[in-house]
Amino acid sequence: MSPSLQPNALGLADLIKEGREFLAWATTVGAKAGSNNWLEKSIVKMEKILGAPSEAEAQRLFDQLYADPVVSQNNLSDMQHLRFIRNNVGVQDVKLLSRKLTEILRGPDSVREEQSKKTRPRDVRFELSICARHNSLGIPTVLADPNPDLFSTWGKQKIAIEAKRVFSGERIEERLTEAHRQLRDRPASTNADMRVIYCDITRSFTSGTSHIQGRRDAVFRDLDRLLVDERANVHELLAKRRAVEIDAVILWYQDYFEPGEEIYAIVGLTQALGIVNPVQPVGRRRNAERLLMELSPGGHVTVVNKSA
Repeated sequence: MSPSLQPNALGLADLIKEGREFLAWATTVGAKAGSNNWLEKSIVKMEKILGAPSEAEAQRLFDQLYADPVVSQNNLSDMQHLRFIRNNVGVQDVKLLSRKLTEILRGPDSVREEQSKKTRPRDVRFELSICARHNSLGIPTVLADPNPDLFSTWGKQKIAIEAKRVFSGERIEERLTEAHRQLRDRPASTNADMRVIYCDITRSFTSGTSHIQGRRDAVFRDLDRLLVDERANVHELLAKRRAVEIDAVILWYQDYFEPGEEIYAIVGLTQALGIVNPVQPVGRRRNAERLLMELSPGGHVTVVNKSA
């Protein structure tokens, strides 16, 4: 039967309810996704499965509607993610929020269908995810446009944030360079007290056609290693560009993995590596370190001395 999300997973009935509530909320704030958006199509599929007269018929419908199980997994995880965004996005400019919601709902049905030249819907969802996460941590954050993507208020400091996603390891440098240029050159960003780049590298590790498989401890250990391996590249890039405008870079990985247990499930996985810019003066590095500790409770913060 259909996979579940653990822990704190919602059943099909709850997911359908949450999905309908999300669409109603999006409509209320002015989003114009139409009736052919990916969320509506996912809800209709789930309603058919849930309304089946027998378990056997439900299984038949599931196999028919989700011939590719990865699509079903992505639908379930995406709907969970929308729930988090709606609950934590906070107070935003209504026109800007409605436009962002319209964009994310008009995207592909599954991350598997996302193409490298048509990433805008999921790029915007990454921005909304960062916004919701910061607000959930008590760091007021608002959407901005066109650059930076977000502004956070941390104490008396205003933080400009650029959010980038990459599809391959080779493009990480390209995307970080683009973010640096935007934060350096746009007046709205230069007036901020701090500047941070969020870089989602999930797709550079996974193609979107499957989830990571393996034992929990091994999955987390291997992912930690992959993130730490990228740290030296980020340091080198920041030093090469003399990117004194950037205070920190956060490498972000968010997906689901299959732990290989008896009861089939996909488990949420979020790992982040916060990297303080080593070319900054000591005072700014310490300030960035404190910020990263608040943004990544329980996560990793890397601090490199200026002379390193």
